[in-house]
Amino acid sequence: MTNWSPQRIKETLEFWQPKYDQLGVKLTEEDAREILDNLTGFFNTLAEIDRRQKKEAVELDSESQKPIESGKTNEDKLVSVAELAKILNVPASWIYQRTRLGQEVIPHMKMGKYIRFNPIEVISFFKSQKTESGN
Repeated sequence: MTNWSPQRIKETLEFWQPKYDQLGVKLTEEDAREILDNLTGFFNTLAEIDRRQKKEAVELDSESQKPIESGKTNEDKLVSVAELAKILNVPASWIYQRTRLGQEVIPHMKMGKYIRFNPIEVISFFKSQKTESGN
């Protein structure tokens, strides 16, 4: 249990009491302390989950996404936005724009919040665009 300042307890009561008034419950200072402890624990848990997910993403990136050497690609290898940007020598923002509807959408896969690309498919896509437009 954290030693909360009187000001923080007062602010907590001011914020939460109107919600409990509807239930006919009068909050005490001890209730305010419990609310603060519970919220702090909740947000600490969320922060820890976020840290673990970021760590796992970095580990996945370092394990499964070794840098592609001088234009060599592996047909089965999926690359991130940053890696594709390096391959195509364009900004990452340009890649993101072309994964959204209404743009010249390049082939990609969504894996949760992550976007991955098969470089062979992307390069083939752009080659076909060049052929179709006559450029």
